Amino acid sequence: MPLDGEAHRAAWAARSPESESVREFAERVGVSPISPGEGELELADGEIVALAFNPELRKARARAAVALAHSEYAGLWDDPSLSFDVLRIIESVPDPWVIGGMVGFIIPLSGRLPVERALASAEHELELRRVAEAEWSIVAQFRSTWSEWSATRLRAELVRDLLARVESILSVVDRLEAAQSINRLEGRLFRMEQASRHAESLLLDSQAEQLELELKSMMGLMPDAPITMLPQVASKALVTVDDAFNTLEQRNPTVAVQRSAYEVAERNLHLAIRKQYPDLQIGPSYEWDEGQNKVGLGGGFTLPLLNANRQGIAVAQAERDASRADYEIAIERAVNSYTRSNRHSAGAAAARHAIEKDLLPLAEAQIDDERRLAELGELNVLLTLESVVRSHDIKVQLIDARLAETQATFRLQELLGPEPRGSVTEVQP
Repeated sequence: MPLDGEAHRAAWAARSPESESVREFAERVGVSPISPGEGELELADGEIVALAFNPELRKARARAAVALAHSEYAGLWDDPSLSFDVLRIIESVPDPWVIGGMVGFIIPLSGRLPVERALASAEHELELRRVAEAEWSIVAQFRSTWSEWSATRLRAELVRDLLARVESILSVVDRLEAAQSINRLEGRLFRMEQASRHAESLLLDSQAEQLELELKSMMGLMPDAPITMLPQVASKALVTVDDAFNTLEQRNPTVAVQRSAYEVAERNLHLAIRKQYPDLQIGPSYEWDEGQNKVGLGGGFTLPLLNANRQGIAVAQAERDASRADYEIAIERAVNSYTRSNRHSAGAAAARHAIEKDLLPLAEAQIDDERRLAELGELNVLLTLESVVRSHDIKVQLIDARLAETQATFRLQELLGPEPRGSVTEVQP
């Protein structure tokens, strides 16, 4: 089966959210399939595509298939061995040839075969846990990246709105400069603001494009895949737990991986202990000597007196101790990360609430007062510019606070592990 780059490129280009494989995958995991022909993706739809086509997940599943193949054929009896020899008697005898042979069977008296099967099964379980961990991690990363892309799109829209306002004020500034009501230095401030915001708009558009390409890569799609993604800074309702240690010990995917890894280490030690005991090699033998047929039974086994697999047992014990440390450290890290993310989410929510309650109403009131003064012919262009810019900056702060709150929530969900799929709440600036 030679590699075929062109065939893979064709298969890659054929991937789409409406693919039959995506619908089948959605049915297997019990979620609503993506409606064909719409051409637009929401966050929940993108998650399904990422779970189906993500490159890292495809690689993890392939590794799990290797472990499954190993598990299916673990613990089989060794193949019998055939040995023979041909001798010729040098001295003159009537029948100078001596021919012998033996068929040897390994009788696993050590009991290692069921232990090997248990070890292979534990290794397969470990790979499945790693796949589940990778899937949940990809979902969390995808949600975070989607929210960051959406927030960048919203910032870009705010900058374009600010540019439109600055350009409308510039038309007034031009007339005031012509009438010498303001000097050239004051007028230059508006043009500097316009140029600065134009550059900021280009930069935000570039950042949004990079994040869109990253999302397509996470979904396993080609960079030029014809899809339209809908901006959505969204998060599910935050789930708090009373006992973070016990909850994370039971649900966290990384902890589950380390628990399975410890089980593998236990099985490895069990196998190393079994290997210190010998297996019996036994089988029938035949010999033709000086014209006489001889039939017998031969056998043998290793005497565990000098080696007895002491090194293997010691290494397996050390690996088990190291795996226990990995498990305990995984719980500690999960609890610490949960505490930090929980407090980060609370801080971001408090900042968002303060902006919505205090800053945003003040900025809107300032804009309204400036508009009324302009209608009365008392326009202060510098103060108007300052009010417009401050209002824009406050809206950007609100987007940043909502994004920080959302990403902290996604991080908490990642730490708590998968839960039943629910609805998402869209947040608008």
